[in-house]
Amino acid sequence: MMGVALLRGRPLRSTDVAGAPLVAVVNETFAQRMWPGREAIGQTFDFFGRAPSGSSEAVTDTRSFQVIGVVEDGKYFDFDDGPTPYFWTSIFQDYAARVVIAAKGTESAEGMIPVLREHIALAPGEVQFTPPGTLVRQYSYQFVHLRVAAGVLRWASAFGLFLAVIGIYGIVSFAVTSRNREMAVRMAIGAEHRTVLRGVMLDGMRPALLGLVVGAFAAFLGARLLTTVLVDVSALDPLSFAAGTSILVTAALVASFVPARRALRIDPMGTLRDE
Repeated sequence: MMGVALLRGRPLRSTDVAGAPLVAVVNETFAQRMWPGREAIGQTFDFFGRAPSGSSEAVTDTRSFQVIGVVEDGKYFDFDDGPTPYFWTSIFQDYAARVVIAAKGTESAEGMIPVLREHIALAPGEVQFTPPGTLVRQYSYQFVHLRVAAGVLRWASAFGLFLAVIGIYGIVSFAVTSRNREMAVRMAIGAEHRTVLRGVMLDGMRPALLGLVVGAFAAFLGARLLTTVLVDVSALDPLSFAAGTSILVTAALVASFVPARRALRIDPMGTLRDE
């Protein structure tokens, strides 16, 4: 039901009860670390922990479990866990103070809750029953700190991009505007408007492009700091880099084009007299 693939052996069954041989299902990492290069099925390992359910054994006893199955690795504690050795035992053989039941049905989650309460009816006072919740809500609780961090980073990065656009536009626009006399001289001696416009825009784009290259390199180095708060996306996501670069290049192009186009519409002789 949880989508954990059984690779070899068998899963736990209803026959794995108290009094039957103690068995366990392990994941790939557990099998590889305990028995590297060997088949894990049929191997045994000692576990120092709880006593079987209904047993009078002390909880400090060391018991031996036989491996009956191997499943694929998964995430057991947090989304960014690395390969973690893990194993499962039968609840009827291995006592647990807290039991989590996963259920799947055809009705909505809200409609399943009364059914669960009805079928998990226990003796009064036997155990505290925690109200059930959906798997989506459990995920939501686990990722709340990441959503907060992502929200802060999103607004901070948007504000930083806004400041970068304003800065690039202001600097490039000022650099182009300061060349009004040069453009007037060129047009006065017969230069075509298109040629002057292209040359001015290229000159205005050079420092902007140099800054983008340096900034992209710095972002490449700093992106690794974000790996702990990213899920299912690389810190070096090409789409993010391309989008940010495109916005800044567009700002530089507009900052070059608008003042240059405005200057070319002015009478060259009037500009030269003003200078």
